[in-house]
Amino acid sequence: MVHFNSSEVKSRLFTEKNIEQILQDSEGKIWVALNQGGLLCFPTGDVSSSNRIEYLGNTSVTSLFEDSQHNLWICTNGDGIYSYNLNTNITYQQPEISEGLDTSDVRVKKAIRLEQDPNLLTLERVFWDTVAPGIFISSIEINNKDTALEKSYMLEAYQNFLRIGYVGSLPGNPGVFQYRYRLNGVDKDWVYSSMNSVSYTMLPPGEYKFEVGAMSKEGIWSKEPASATFIIQPYYYQTTWFMAMTVGLAVVIITMILLIYTRNIRKKEAEKAKISKRIADLELMALRAQMNPHFMFNTLSSIQHFVSSNNTEEALRYLSKFAKLMRVVLDNSKRKEISINDEIKAIELYLDLEKLRFKGKFDYSIEVGEGIDPSYDEIPSMLIQPYLENSILHGINNKLDTGFIKVKIDLVDDHIVVCIEDDGVGRKKAAKMQERRSKEHKSQGMNITRDRLSIINRVNQSNLNVEVEDIGTGENTGTRVKIYVPFKNY
Repeated sequence: MVHFNSSEVKSRLFTEKNIEQILQDSEGKIWVALNQGGLLCFPTGDVSSSNRIEYLGNTSVTSLFEDSQHNLWICTNGDGIYSYNLNTNITYQQPEISEGLDTSDVRVKKAIRLEQDPNLLTLERVFWDTVAPGIFISSIEINNKDTALEKSYMLEAYQNFLRIGYVGSLPGNPGVFQYRYRLNGVDKDWVYSSMNSVSYTMLPPGEYKFEVGAMSKEGIWSKEPASATFIIQPYYYQTTWFMAMTVGLAVVIITMILLIYTRNIRKKEAEKAKISKRIADLELMALRAQMNPHFMFNTLSSIQHFVSSNNTEEALRYLSKFAKLMRVVLDNSKRKEISINDEIKAIELYLDLEKLRFKGKFDYSIEVGEGIDPSYDEIPSMLIQPYLENSILHGINNKLDTGFIKVKIDLVDDHIVVCIEDDGVGRKKAAKMQERRSKEHKSQGMNITRDRLSIINRVNQSNLNVEVEDIGTGENTGTRVKIYVPFKNY
């Protein structure tokens, strides 16, 4: 806002808000309507920062009007219309700015002198219009603490609150100055203000240069701005060396995690391969146990006996069963799990051939419960035969009379339960008789199957288990074996 007449610029003022309207009322007061800045009043008609009254806060004043009754009407954006009676008797007094011995008498003498010598007025006015005001920084506060004035400051990271004071000066013209300032790195352009101080808070680490200039009421700016440099050092965790060390440490940690993870993966793969090899070995051993040389030799001897006794039909029937059993065992050994129907076919062939070997020493039965679908439900291959072999060799074979083996497959809760019962001599008596015949064949099928179940549980995280118990009391107690296989209801 510039106040001038035909011969001079009387004053300049930065309002810092957009001016909507300027009105001079009948009393000579100047009113300024501001957008989001309220209403300014200059009672004496002199436009300066020290001679103003502010009304209506940050209200947006859009227009002003004085009626014939000397009422001032003030229109706002969104806050209605205000009226102000200008006839109120108000006394305004503007403070005089003087320096040294420039008293009222001296100013009166100067005024008389200027009136008597117009050329002197012209010379002084030219001097004021052409001389640029000086500017200097008057105070610097860092974190609300005053500090000595210097050209440059090296500050810690936490010293990031600055308050800078500045003052303009012009010999012979003690008027109020307008200012412009900027802090390179924060302010993109000059900031204009009538205030003689500025604050900056929460400055990030970096290098800043503060510059400030003053303007006289004639509109002349300082030739050189006053300046000060501030270097705010970063926190230790913002420094290059710390970030490089952090990145390096992160790389080392990630590398170690990857190495440990890779090592664990390789370890698990090696363990898995080892287990797979062990399973393959056990399955091969189970296959060999099912087709052990004694069983094969005795079966073939029995067939040979039928041939030599001209019982060709019986020999061909059992030879056919033996061939079928060999094929079934070989086929089942290639699969980890088989249907219950396939397992029943295999054990029927096996039990028929064992009956041939032992000349009708035992009989058997196989039952399947209602909860089982033998064509669909599956169990691990080659699982039941070793326990049947154990019942025949150690239970039934040691009896004086014929025996009986009962196989029942049923669904109990969430398990398929395979129950094998025999009416043999029992485990204790069989163990004693085995000690006396240590040179004879020792069945390894049960031990192999036990190891198989243990490894299958580890690999599949399942809970296959086997229970063995004696049946009844007396000389022929018999044995019951229960195999629990988790039921898979797909």
